[in-house]
Amino acid sequence: MTVEEMKKKKTELGFSCEQISDRSGVPLGTVQKIFSGITKRPRYDTICQLEKAFPMEHNELPVIYGFEDQVPVNIFAGKCQIDFSEIYSYIEFFSKKE
Repeated sequence: MTVEEMKKKKTELGFSCEQISDRSGVPLGTVQKIFSGITKRPRYDTICQLEKAFPMEHNELPVIYGFEDQVPVNIFAGKCQIDFSEIYSYIEFFSKKE
């Protein structure tokens, strides 16, 4: 997600810089400088941390293929973190279909 995309989501969701800082773990001053445009080229790892502050829609989740079923995962900073709540909701949904 680019800084511009994050600015748009920030406005859509009504998030303050303080909320983004709390949700992402990025210091408030850094968040303020990035969103105000003072910091022109934020570090990649900072961008990855900031992305964590914004909830992803189901259709935005990266998907890893190669399993019997598609397993939704969140990928941040090159690390794969499986969102088990999503997996459990899929299991529940498909269990009810039988």
